[in-house]
Amino acid sequence: MTGDYAWSGARFFFKNRHMNLKAATAELRANILRCCGQNHALEIISGEELRSEVLRIFDETFAITTVLLFIALLVAGLGIATTLTVLVLERIRQLNTMIAVGASANQIRAMIFWEAVFLVIAGEGIGLICGFFMSYLLIYVINRQSFGWTFLYQVNWSVLIVSIPLILTAALIAALPATLLALRSSPALVLKEN
Repeated sequence: MTGDYAWSGARFFFKNRHMNLKAATAELRANILRCCGQNHALEIISGEELRSEVLRIFDETFAITTVLLFIALLVAGLGIATTLTVLVLERIRQLNTMIAVGASANQIRAMIFWEAVFLVIAGEGIGLICGFFMSYLLIYVINRQSFGWTFLYQVNWSVLIVSIPLILTAALIAALPATLLALRSSPALVLKEN
């Protein structure tokens, strides 16, 4: 709200929506300039062009979110790698005892990978709940109070579904250092140490 109540534009509607809007707006501009004089600054844009221009500006503004998504994926992968590595370090004697009594390297790897998957599923569930809650709060409360307008709430399910395998893949890649650490040392040496 700027407090300026002077009008800065007018809206025209064409009855025939199947006409060439570009030609119709150019003809309307020419008619207004012919009627009111050439010295007036007049800009006419069709609703379709305005919409595409607004969406282009929004896309440019929010292009950084794609970069932020990849950074978040990298940070999450590092967090998973660190968490699993710490878990392996805390249980190194237990894991080596399992190897000493007959567990194979594939079984140890599978156990660590399943821990990563469960860690990601828990994080994904909590993240989805928080994300839906925060988006609802942002759209229907904060935007409405701060700006006086809101967005149409819409979930892009295809992007959400594609993100799940990406996140799981990142988790499994992040689990590799923990599996290498678990299988690096000799069970006899680890179990001999106090």
